[in-house]
Amino acid sequence: KAAIIQSKIEKVFNQRIPIKEIFRLPAIRQLRDIIPDLKGSSYPEVRSVEKRRYYSPSSAQKRLFTLDEMEDTGISYNMSFIITIEGKLDINRFKNSLKTMFKRHESLRTYFDTDNGLVQKIGDFELEIYYENSNEADINHIVEKFIKPFNLKEGPLFKVKITGLSKEKNILLIDVHHIIFDAFSFNIFFKEVFLLYEGKDLKPLPCQYKEFALWQDELLKSDVIKSQEEFWMHKFSGEIPVLNLPT
Repeated sequence: KAAIIQSKIEKVFNQRIPIKEIFRLPAIRQLRDIIPDLKGSSYPEVRSVEKRRYYSPSSAQKRLFTLDEMEDTGISYNMSFIITIEGKLDINRFKNSLKTMFKRHESLRTYFDTDNGLVQKIGDFELEIYYENSNEADINHIVEKFIKPFNLKEGPLFKVKITGLSKEKNILLIDVHHIIFDAFSFNIFFKEVFLLYEGKDLKPLPCQYKEFALWQDELLKSDVIKSQEEFWMHKFSGEIPVLNLPT
């Protein structure tokens, strides 16, 4: 939470507050008083990227792809959601809301290639949403058949199914690989889906995930990170103490 506060203060005021100061000054009034005296942020800004055949992956994507290549992870990194929707549901409108989200967020259409080193690609996929009527007794079997390992080199890595149990009850199944989705994505995704379902217009996105990946790459090469690297290289430059931990 302290890191999130730090990030939001930097975004609004363009001032970077050390995390230790957030713990030292836990009241908003105290933080307000020191913000004018902070140094300006030296982080690069997220900037738009022209359309390309492929883009650099983020460090998290590199890690997850490497794990997938090294060992049979199966469905260990699948993020699967089973959501009960009660009340009358306009299936076609709900499907259209999901399809709009799929087009809106390039990360949902992302897959990976290794021909030019590891890169992420944005596919021109259409979201296929399967609908079937069933009963509660079959749900476990339906879920078991639905959740399968993904091939990260083939998209999409995001799939949806709706199961109708009655006129007033539907089950939404979503299966997505963690390499393109996380816990923060969940809240954003469902908030926007239901706004679309209600007929609301969404503001255009200021950037896509590929732009974040470029920003992160530039950040890791920046003087800010080099100074942190130098700090830790110096910190561990001498003899490392022996840890007398019983095994």
